[in-house]
Order: sequence, then structure tokens, then C-alpha cells
Amino acid sequence: MKFKLQWIHFLFLFYVIAFGGVAWHTYQVERHIEEFQSPEENLREPLKESPREPTIDPALSREEDVSCHKEGRRYPIDVALADPAACDVEITKVEDLNKLKKNSKKLRHVRSIFFRDSPVTKVPPQISDLNNLRTLYFLESLNTYLPKEIGNLENLTSLNFNQADIQIIPKEIIRLKKLNTLSITGNAGLVELPDVSKLTGLKVLFLAYNSGLVFSNEYSDNLSIEEVDLSKSNLNEVPAFLSKLKNLKLLNLSENIMDPAEIAKIKQSLPSTNVVYSMAFLDGL
Repeated sequence: MKFKLQWIHFLFLFYVIAFGGVAWHTYQVERHIEEFQSPEENLREPLKESPREPTIDPALSREEDVSCHKEGRRYPIDVALADPAACDVEITKVEDLNKLKKNSKKLRHVRSIFFRDSPVTKVPPQISDLNNLRTLYFLESLNTYLPKEIGNLENLTSLNFNQADIQIIPKEIIRLKKLNTLSITGNAGLVELPDVSKLTGLKVLFLAYNSGLVFSNEYSDNLSIEEVDLSKSNLNEVPAFLSKLKNLKLLNLSENIMDPAEIAKIKQSLPSTNVVYSMAFLDGL
């Protein structure tokens, strides 16, 4: 009888040990499976080591699906045709202008064009297809010509000519209601300027270092222009339209030979404007 009790006790202990071992093993297996399957962050962790995509900034565009590489680099037109994120373009050759003309509808993502060192810069009418354009800049571009279709670039905010050899600014630019800055500098020839007072969004009018500016006689009051620079522009009288710029904050007339009475008159008509007039260039004569 005693022997049977010992045998039963032995079997009981064996059952407990065996079952407990299996249960512990099952628990460990299930725990490892849970660790492998459960937290999503564990699955995503290796992706943190993968290379980052190129940084892009959303284009200031009417089209929500347009995005651009970060500003600071300009791309050849061939790159812009192949890469819809290459939004800042540089044009230096006549053949580039031909590509712009033929492929304008493929360049609607472009937000700025920098024309530089081109012997002939005749901008084609197809420029109007680039309805995301914000900036046009011409630097030392000879025989510069703008078509009347420039007035269709409704999102253009900055138009710049620096030694660009342009003679006529199309009157159609007055339709550019978002134009904030108009700059024409270092132009040796005659420049006919349209009625910029109709540019209701214009803040800065930079017309320094020009030798032959011709102003329209049809200027109306403009409440948006805040800064005008006409320094060193071969003027002998104050342009009449300036007195109509009622919100003008800064007017630079330096290095133009003018009657002091003219300067006093413009200061009187624009009492809130900081009128800068210096004849320092005469000191060395």
C-alpha cells in the first residue's frame, strides 16, 4: 500500500513538471510572436535609416499637385522638361528660347526664369502658358523683347531687368495685378514706361542707373507703391506722377542734377515720404 502511494505521488510530480515545462515553452513562443507582430513602430524603425527624399517646397501655385525643389538653385530648361520639381530655370542660349516656345505647355510648373548673357532675348508669346510663373529676371541679356502676352501671367510678382537692353515695356503689364516689384536698372537706351500706377499690387519701383527713362502722362493716383528709386537716372526734373503716390514711404532721387526748388516741391506734396537727394557724386569733380 505504501509503495502504491509513493508511485502515485511520483506520477503526480512528473505530470506537474512536464505540463509546466510545456506551458512555459508555449508562453515564451507566444511572447516572441507578439513582439514580432504587435508594435507598428518596431516594423517602421528600420525605415529611419533609409535615405531621405530630396527636400521640396510646395510651389505657390493655383495647382495643388505642383511641388518644387527647394529654392536656391536654377536648372537648365532640359532638366525642367524632365523633372516637374525643377521649377527655377536659367536660360542663356537662343536654342533655350526655342525650347521654351515649343514646350511651353510642359513647363507650367516653372515658377521663375532667369535670362542671362543671351545675345538675343526675344521672349516668345508662349510664355503665357507658364501660369505658375512668379519671377522673371533678365541680366545682361541683349536685344530683350517682351511680347504683349506677358500681361497674361496673372501670378507674376517680380519683373526685373538688369542691364537688359530693353527699350519698350509692353503696356499689357498693367494687367499684372499681383506684381509686387518692377525693377529696371542699368539700361543705357531709351525706356518707355507704361502707366505703372494701374499696377494695384505694386510696392517697389526700382528705376536706378538709367539714362533715358520716358514716363507716361496718364498716371493716376496709386495707393500701393511704397518705394521708388530713381537715383542716377539722368533726370533734371521730378517726374509728375510721383506726387500722386500718396502712400510712398521712400523716394530716392540722388545723383540727378535737379533744381533744389523741385526737391522742395515734391517734399511738400509728399509730407510723409522720406525723400533722399544727394549730390555726392559732384564732390570729386
